[in-house]
Amino acid sequence: MLLKRWIPAAVLVATFFLSVVIWQALVRSERAALSNHTDSTASVAREFLRDELESHAESLSDLGKRWQLNEGPAQAVWMEDAALLLQSKPEFAAIVWAGNTREVFSSIPSKAALPVDFAIDKAVAVIFASASQTWSPVVSPPVKLTSGRTGFIIAVPLWYAGEFKGLIAGIFDSREFITTVLNDDRHELDGYAFAITSGKAELYRSAPAPESALAIELPVDAAGSGWKISVWPGRELAGTYLTALPTAVFALGSVSSLLFATLIYFAQVNRQKNTDLENANEMLKELEKIDSSMSLSPIGTAAAAIYLASLAHGERRPQKAIAKVAGVSEVTLRNRFQFMEDFMQQVVMPRGRAPKPSAPPVAGR
Repeated sequence: MLLKRWIPAAVLVATFFLSVVIWQALVRSERAALSNHTDSTASVAREFLRDELESHAESLSDLGKRWQLNEGPAQAVWMEDAALLLQSKPEFAAIVWAGNTREVFSSIPSKAALPVDFAIDKAVAVIFASASQTWSPVVSPPVKLTSGRTGFIIAVPLWYAGEFKGLIAGIFDSREFITTVLNDDRHELDGYAFAITSGKAELYRSAPAPESALAIELPVDAAGSGWKISVWPGRELAGTYLTALPTAVFALGSVSSLLFATLIYFAQVNRQKNTDLENANEMLKELEKIDSSMSLSPIGTAAAAIYLASLAHGERRPQKAIAKVAGVSEVTLRNRFQFMEDFMQQVVMPRGRAPKPSAPPVAGR
């Protein structure tokens, strides 16, 4: 039986491949669980943000409806209503009543203290243009506040007798507004970081961008804002999902593969050696039956039998090496091999050929 050297290699490749498959399955499972939780949290955060935008827009719309009933209430009445709104919703940085020419009629705080200059700010011009084309609240692009921070405006258009009369606007500091919405009291959001963008502009970010593709991005779509919210797990939360288990399983599988293949190899080698010895013993017994009266050195005959057995199993070993181990000369080995020629012809030798001796065996060598 030939020593099948490819079997240990095949076992090594197969078990290593199995380790890779298991490792990938574990990694995908952990990432899928984290992704599902992140997606759920992103949906919750989006609803919180959407609800607050729509709630503030609705509050401004209530002011606008009162204005439209009377084509502009008395300034004192308007100021009282605006003050009550600021008291109930402190997220407003300012509330403004402006005409269709962008002139500020009244505001809280005063016009001089407004965080946005209505006369020159380009974002204000954009929101006036948008408001004059609709009856619904609109959200401005990001605006630069006088404090240097980024803000935005929610505006409610004012119509009377089919004519655009101006708008009521709520001005917000983006960071303060969004921080209030996504505050620490909302435990559904614990462990996550957020970023809010409007077009290419960033309104808010709670942490640096994630290192890997773990973020979920969703549109907010409230009051025509066009905002997008990105949500990703913090490092501590991600660590509870993305564990070291897949790596440990892969390392253990790799070591086990190598160990298993090595054991199979040495088992094959040991089995081959035992087979060679058994065959050599059988040959010696047959030789003894052929002629037990010949005075031949048993050591030389045993060496020739081992050499013959190795040839029969395709494991040709150098004559010099066998002769050295047996303690005989190569000439003695070849002579014994010639003597065993008749017996050798009955054995199938897959590899090599027996050497052709040039002299008859010499007894006693």
